[in-house]
Amino acid sequence: MAPKKDTAAISVRSDALAGEKCIVTGEIAGQSRKSAEQVLINAGATIEKSLNKKVTLVVLGEDAGPKKLEKIEELGVETKEWDQLIEEIKSEGGAAPAHDDDDDDDDDAANDDEDVEEPEEVRR
Repeated sequence: MAPKKDTAAISVRSDALAGEKCIVTGEIAGQSRKSAEQVLINAGATIEKSLNKKVTLVVLGEDAGPKKLEKIEELGVETKEWDQLIEEIKSEGGAAPAHDDDDDDDDDAANDDEDVEEPEEVRR
């Protein structure tokens, strides 16, 4: 088994998982179950003791049990792979905020183009 990492190395946005009720299933590479759960708590999540109707997000590690996966599907709970989730909730900015910024840049670019066109029309 790989050595477990210290959670201090993973810096997450404190509100990234606000309102989420999570469980972790399977093995998280480099993390103990407790340290992985602490990362989620640091991101604002509440950890549930077991898979139930209250759970809103299941964080998947390696070798998640087939019966657990079946129950997750049955309940229709959202799932995310550990590595994917960490990328999304990192304090440096995750996938979702970067996408939002790209949309803003496109809007700014469109506005810049309009600003450039107006002075040319005025000069004519």
